[in-house]
Amino acid sequence: MTLSAGLREVAGSPEDDARGCAGAGDTAGVLAELLHVLTRRTHAATPLRAACALAERRLDDVREALAGDGLEAAARKAGDLRAALAHVTASAPPSPEAEDVAEWGRALDRALDRPPGAASGPDALAERLQDLARRCDAVADAMEWTFLYDRARGVFSIGFRLADAEGPGRLDPSYYDLLASEARLASFIAIARGEVPQEHWFRLSRALVSVEGCTTLVSWSGSMFEYLMPLLMLRSHPETLLEHTCRGAVRAQILYGRRQRVPWGISESAYAVVDTHGNYQYKAFGVPGLGLKRGLAEDLVIAPYATALAALVDPTAAAANFRRLAREGAEGRFGFCEACDYTPRRTEAPDGEAVPDPARRHGVRAFFAHHQGMSLVALANAVLGAPMVRRFHSDPRVQATEPLLQERVPRFVPVIRPRPAETTRAEPLVPTVSPRRFRSPHTLYPSAHFLSNGQYTTVVTNAGGGTSSWRGRAVTRHRDDPTCDPGSQFIYLRDVRSGLLWSAAHQPVCREPERYRVTFRADDAVFARTDDGIETRLEITVSPEDDVE
Repeated sequence: MTLSAGLREVAGSPEDDARGCAGAGDTAGVLAELLHVLTRRTHAATPLRAACALAERRLDDVREALAGDGLEAAARKAGDLRAALAHVTASAPPSPEAEDVAEWGRALDRALDRPPGAASGPDALAERLQDLARRCDAVADAMEWTFLYDRARGVFSIGFRLADAEGPGRLDPSYYDLLASEARLASFIAIARGEVPQEHWFRLSRALVSVEGCTTLVSWSGSMFEYLMPLLMLRSHPETLLEHTCRGAVRAQILYGRRQRVPWGISESAYAVVDTHGNYQYKAFGVPGLGLKRGLAEDLVIAPYATALAALVDPTAAAANFRRLAREGAEGRFGFCEACDYTPRRTEAPDGEAVPDPARRHGVRAFFAHHQGMSLVALANAVLGAPMVRRFHSDPRVQATEPLLQERVPRFVPVIRPRPAETTRAEPLVPTVSPRRFRSPHTLYPSAHFLSNGQYTTVVTNAGGGTSSWRGRAVTRHRDDPTCDPGSQFIYLRDVRSGLLWSAAHQPVCREPERYRVTFRADDAVFARTDDGIETRLEITVSPEDDVE
């Protein structure tokens, strides 16, 4: 709906040389910044510094032409700039900065060229845009919302489960039943299209919560995404329930960040924990007390895209927070990174002990497309007068449904108080199951440790013996004899200088080490030993995702 309206808007407007100059000027401005960065990191006596200086002069000529004479004049001067940038690329050693200069140089070339379709006339380009708009409408109109709508409850289910061993295809038993949710955008569209009754809007919960002196609608996780994502398309009317809620949520986020002495902006995002494949994990974070979800105070993860969303409500505070995030090192090559994780976490020492991580902040160096996209739309709305909102509301169906967004703030409604345990951060409890530790392989009986994912099972003893099986089938030989410790898989090591031979655990070489320590934890077994001044460490674990050891 929004995209098709935007395409028709561009198709219906005459070709404007000023608009093309403005776009090319923005691209040239980015290129100028990148050249400045590359120059600053280059020694004054190098040929690269001279090449950058020449490229900057040629770029200034292009920018002056864009400001005064137009695209054609700038395009005539682009050849000299292109040659200067080629010299910069040839002189610069491989680096991200040099790659960025080359990429934005190509982008400026494309901006100075005539747009696709211009060669065949503006009418052909307008027709292409109109055709794209019709295709967008067809895709949107083909979507069906009703199969996720529970008519008995009057709300949408969060999904649909296919037929499985538990029964036939069915709606998921969880529902989107809060007005303070990202799903209210889908609810609004479904009502505007006539697929669900208007009554559905008033089935969404309007429970109020007071946090940091702010009275707002309660959400599930207290994230910025739940409150502000719909504002990318939906108009916010002053002195209404939703407008009051969004401002209150942003204020609560700012005050919570100030109290924690970190930048503000908490939302669902990746955080500084990875799986066995090195992939960042992802979940919803929020301000304690704003959400119904428990345990929100256990984590402190700041997502820069939440600040971009907040620019729709408080652009001044958002700009200041962006500057603070930049000082915190949250900027990357492609803009602000996914998140800054301030949660106190524990790391593993070389001897297998879990110790506090001294780092105050862990940067999540990733860039999620949907978060970057929301940031771009939010910033465009904040800077350019909300063009996406205007385009979305140009649809007659949306205009007819818009009164739903004008609901006033109720005056006499009970307010939920935040739970005391969730308004104060507390350290997580120490696990009740402590690791088992051994300093010798010589125990009266072998002490066994089991590791399994339900399919693959490994049994390992404190001396390094044991057995492995898969779905009841033996992978290694097993002898059911408690007086000895055979079997398992072994790693042998040899010092090529002295010829000394030993095994990573005590078995099967059984050479006495200078130091020996075994740690059995819930998800792994660690053998650490020292032989002739050489420290070795063996970790045994079973993958929770694949049947491997």
